Amino acid sequence: MDKPLPVHILSTRALGNGARDFIHHKNWVVDIVSMIETHGVITVDQIAAFMHACKESGENHLLLFSSENAVKWLKWGLDKFGFKLPVGLNAVCVGKKTSDTAAEWLSVEPIHFEKNSEALLKKLKEHFPVGNSFSFFCGNKRLDTLPHGLREAGFAVGEYLVYKTELTPHKTIREYEAVLFFSPSAVESYFMVNFWDRKMVAVSIGRTTFEALKKAGVQTILLADEPNESAMLAKLHEYLKE
Repeated sequence: MDKPLPVHILSTRALGNGARDFIHHKNWVVDIVSMIETHGVITVDQIAAFMHACKESGENHLLLFSSENAVKWLKWGLDKFGFKLPVGLNAVCVGKKTSDTAAEWLSVEPIHFEKNSEALLKKLKEHFPVGNSFSFFCGNKRLDTLPHGLREAGFAVGEYLVYKTELTPHKTIREYEAVLFFSPSAVESYFMVNFWDRKMVAVSIGRTTFEALKKAGVQTILLADEPNESAMLAKLHEYLKE
């Protein structure tokens, strides 16, 4: 029996070891073409202001992250300017991967996470007292959902821009069966120089990326059950089997 032809996939960012192991056991060929880059921009004044907020609020102060990039670039800023986080800080996050990264990189205790910003906002409003305050670390492309929603609910929110996203569009040179998208910015970057073949399927990490793909005119979009690479690949595998 002839071996089936490989499935060619484009990923718009680098993949972790777990995803590469999964792909290795499938008859898939994956090209990595990063459609965005991130750069740290947090300043020493921002970190000093955050530290002051922690001191003023004590145990009622929570770190808030909606992306892994925010965690990593905060860590970069802390190391660059020689700061250490106060002991005993807790964090709330969008996505388990972000939560795990916060625990690993910052040694904080992630006390809650949800799979998207809307679900996290709902949980915080329902189960956290208004006396809590938040330090929200984000990039320049962040959505208003969390900071605006929390302020409307009466929470104090300090917002700290820790990184900026730069679009890096690249023209693809071959046909793919599927393309993996991890952010609305990557969608925007991809469509600056590429056209969509109706035969291709897009795999989206989350709802906002899904909406960006829909707006771009993509006909077939798979939405991962959870906002991580493993869930994206599992969804694609299920689709290809069908």
